[in-house]
Amino acid sequence: MKTFAAKVEVALAGEHTPESHSRSSGILSVKQRSAVKRAVRSSPQLVGSQVHAGLENFSPGKRVPFDSRSQKAVARLVRSERKEIMAERVPGIDLDTTEGAMNRLAESISLEKLLERHNDPADEFHMDEHQVVQVGYQFKHGVTFMCTTTPHLLNNLARADNCKFEVQGHFDGAFGWCDRDFALLGFGVNSLGAHYNPVSISIVNSESKTALDWAYDATCAGLYTLYNKAKLCGKETCGFCTQIKEQIEDKTGTFKARLASEDATNMFFPLDKPSSDNPNHFFAWAKEKFGEDTKVLQCGHHLSCKCCPCVLLCTCAFPPSLCLRAKYLPPGQTPPSRYLNFVNCFIDI
Repeated sequence: MKTFAAKVEVALAGEHTPESHSRSSGILSVKQRSAVKRAVRSSPQLVGSQVHAGLENFSPGKRVPFDSRSQKAVARLVRSERKEIMAERVPGIDLDTTEGAMNRLAESISLEKLLERHNDPADEFHMDEHQVVQVGYQFKHGVTFMCTTTPHLLNNLARADNCKFEVQGHFDGAFGWCDRDFALLGFGVNSLGAHYNPVSISIVNSESKTALDWAYDATCAGLYTLYNKAKLCGKETCGFCTQIKEQIEDKTGTFKARLASEDATNMFFPLDKPSSDNPNHFFAWAKEKFGEDTKVLQCGHHLSCKCCPCVLLCTCAFPPSLCLRAKYLPPGQTPPSRYLNFVNCFIDI
């Protein structure tokens, strides 16, 4: 430290590394960097050019010029922030474009394995009702499949059963969301007031009869695995255990009886009114799955995303809060991982 008559100079010495001084230093201000990070955190599926364009909606101090150096600085920061987000959401898994990465991810969020840890008194791990889990998967021999859900979403099936009204199930697929090689298949049930309650989302090769069968069977298996294997604590503040106990102890409901029926043994949950906008495969599959007397409904109402003028998903199968802007990438730009948007968007439900 040097002292002069009119001022004091303080010099700090430390390790000088690429990490301590970002390559974009001097290009993006602190406010601009903060704005970029917030934009990526709110919509992790966006690429650098989309975030850059979106900054035009921010206050003047947070906008970034459209020169080449600034664009590259934004793109670097977006990639860095997305990498941090993925590390937080799928810890220990380097998610890339390979099937091996998805196999490792699926194993790390297996419902059965997480329940084993939850039930082990020597393990401090306790399941959360919003823990993302997989209840069935296969990534080999040309098959792309993984059914994901959460305990809270699985409970929507139990709640629908306890309502003692006809259970109306909705199925819908989304194509080109994350990658052209596979689709997403959503499943959910209605509650009073025509509210849609999501149950599961699956990665599938296509919206075929086989995909419908696998996705539904995996969801049902997850429901009964959750209720038959989870050990419940007595804490009233535990959302995971409280939600399960509420459905079992519902004296006016029918789900407790179903747990002791052949449906639970066969991992089957009946739907009174299955519906979808898929005329090619769904009708035949639903009749075969739930019986020839089942009333199969056809729906054709879709919703538009608030941030882009595109028709996206059937209102039956996904909540309108989901934004699929990643489908509309600038020419030549693709997400760093073909599975990235699926993981992030599902967690954001």
